[in-house]
Amino acid sequence: QIALYSMACNLGLPRLVSFVKMRHALGRHDYAQAAKDALDSKWAGQMGRRAEDIAALLAGDYRCLEQIV
Repeated sequence: QIALYSMACNLGLPRLVSFVKMRHALGRHDYAQAAKDALDSKWAGQMGRRAEDIAALLAGDYRCLEQIV
């Protein structure tokens, strides 16, 4: 939830919902795929390390939580 909140704050809700593949992966509880889908985006290229941290959080790696919050 924190990862999605962070993405929503950065992108805005209309752009966040455009991550169709990521949303479908989340709906299947396939968090590793959701992280890959998030990184396979223009947003990730623009955000750099922060996108990597958010994707890690989506995949269940909470070690990066301090950088995101």
